[in-house]
Amino acid sequence: MSGNHELHLTSENSYQEYLRNLQNTLPPLSPEEQFSFGYNDYLQSPLQPLMDNLESQTYETFEKDPVKYTNYEEAVYQALMERFQKTTEIP
Repeated sequence: MSGNHELHLTSENSYQEYLRNLQNTLPPLSPEEQFSFGYNDYLQSPLQPLMDNLESQTYETFEKDPVKYTNYEEAVYQALMERFQKTTEIP
């Protein structure tokens, strides 16, 4: 019986070692993954900022959203490029 117990521990240690190896070889999290990390296991209800009085912590979370600012920056850039192209076109 003790032999089986030792075999089980060896198997468990191998499993833990394998998981540690996987964890150590994972690529670093992207900014989006880091931002949403704490919310992965929770179903979020949609927020209605114009209808509901949201807590300041909720607004702070919105302000830390890297995707929003990246998309906003890209949209502004595209709009400025379109405007520039229209003003430099020769009719």
